[in-house]
Amino acid sequence: MTGGAGAEAPGGSHPGAETEAPGSGADGSRPEAGAGVPAPAGTAREASVAPAGANTPAPRSLRARNAGVFAAMAAAWLAADLATKAHFDAFSVGEVVAGPFLGLFRFKLVHNTGMAWGMFSDSTLFLGAMSLVVCAVLCVYLFAFSPRAPLVQVLGAALVVAGGVGNAIDRFAQGYVVDFIDLAFMDFPVFNVADIGVTCGFVLFLAGMLLEWRRAEAAAPEGGGEGTAGAGGAGGAAARGGGPGDDAPAAAGGSADGNCPAGGVPAGGGAGDGRDGR
Repeated sequence: MTGGAGAEAPGGSHPGAETEAPGSGADGSRPEAGAGVPAPAGTAREASVAPAGANTPAPRSLRARNAGVFAAMAAAWLAADLATKAHFDAFSVGEVVAGPFLGLFRFKLVHNTGMAWGMFSDSTLFLGAMSLVVCAVLCVYLFAFSPRAPLVQVLGAALVVAGGVGNAIDRFAQGYVVDFIDLAFMDFPVFNVADIGVTCGFVLFLAGMLLEWRRAEAAAPEGGGEGTAGAGGAGGAAARGGGPGDDAPAAAGGSADGNCPAGGVPAGGGAGDGRDGR
């Protein structure tokens, strides 16, 4: 029957039916933000990463800070080592200069051509070269491969380098290392300020490495979760058929172009009072 209120217009559309805006729901209302409409690709990841990067100093700034701390600490410790060696080397070898203090240690001059406990006693030049190699490796690792090293790691590396350079200067210049700190309560090799720096520096350096690794492991799940969440959200929205700028899904029972299925009633084609329009 023609002329009816529910007659179909040519092309399968219904007269008087309002055209839904892209992205609107079946009832003409727009979906709320975040309800099935995914954000543009990369927006969530950029929003989560940007604040963290804004509060973190740039690697160039960290390198400059670490270089300043390293140079100051290494220079101070090396100066203290060379000054104490020059003072105690003026006494006779084997002489007890002072002490013991509280029964803990005393100052006794010893010339050491090897390592602790007499190891490598005739290899002073080789040991000096090895000290410089270790110092160079630490510097390369610290400034080239660990730009975000914590301060404890920087201080540890500075102590190791200062101690290694101080003992290397003795080995190359005099053929021996000046040791003068002798523990009075136990049998232990006589040592010096450089040895204290090397020992304590390695401990601090290893502690800094562990701290850096734990910090990296703690930050890794957040980055991975953010990336997968963004990809998963986009994939889920695509599976639901919704995306920015996409047409709203067809109403139940109707095809995507609004035509009636075979033997069915066109979606939205009925009159407002529930009649089929015939």
